[in-house]
Amino acid sequence: MTINKKMMKRLTIALVPILILMLLGFLYLTGAFYKTKIPAALMYHSISDRSAQVSAKNFEKQMKYLSENGYTFLFSEEIRDCDKYEKPIIITFDDGYRDNYDAGFDILKKYNAKATIYMITDYIGKDGFLTEEQIKEMEESGLVRVDPHTHNDTDLSQLTSEHIHFQIEKSNAVLKEITGREPKTFAYPYGGFDEESKEIAAEYYEVAFAVENGSQKDLSAVYRKSITNRCMLFNMRAFKKYTKTTR
Repeated sequence: MTINKKMMKRLTIALVPILILMLLGFLYLTGAFYKTKIPAALMYHSISDRSAQVSAKNFEKQMKYLSENGYTFLFSEEIRDCDKYEKPIIITFDDGYRDNYDAGFDILKKYNAKATIYMITDYIGKDGFLTEEQIKEMEESGLVRVDPHTHNDTDLSQLTSEHIHFQIEKSNAVLKEITGREPKTFAYPYGGFDEESKEIAAEYYEVAFAVENGSQKDLSAVYRKSITNRCMLFNMRAFKKYTKTTR
């Protein structure tokens, strides 16, 4: 049986919608249309009056603003679930300064705010840094996760593969011993990473955080905004603007 040109044209017209639907299905399954609404991630260090840090007064002002304006505080490890919330926010601290406990913990409890502290594990118990007991207390509160920031505060982009593995595995082991759980997230010291360190970090963690050199499209190097007293000297307009945006 031969197919004339008219039948061929009808057949082609009938097949086009099917082919389009098949293509759309393929793109959906491969994630081409999927885009997670990555929340703003805020990075703090020490809670103090120094300009490069954030004062207890400013930190409380910020947590109060977020709490009263409908933001949902998430742990870093909950970043994949952020689409469930209208206004998700991630609070992080780097290094593990003792004032995170002395000055920050009560504020977090006051506003029922979750936070993730990225701890340099070799500094635990040293002058000015968190102790094991403080880490355990904050973890047990259900408001704080303490995850690795390497063992020796080392820029991973400057290390060999062997030393990157050591920094990650050592810090993981120390924190697992204290908290009783396997860390799921990580923060690069100084925001230092390259393709090799990103690939190695991805072997151990679901999410890794960078700083302003990161991206909110890459869960292996997530962008975080550094919040300091310097950017809070006049008012909170910049802070409010940042928390309302995603990249």
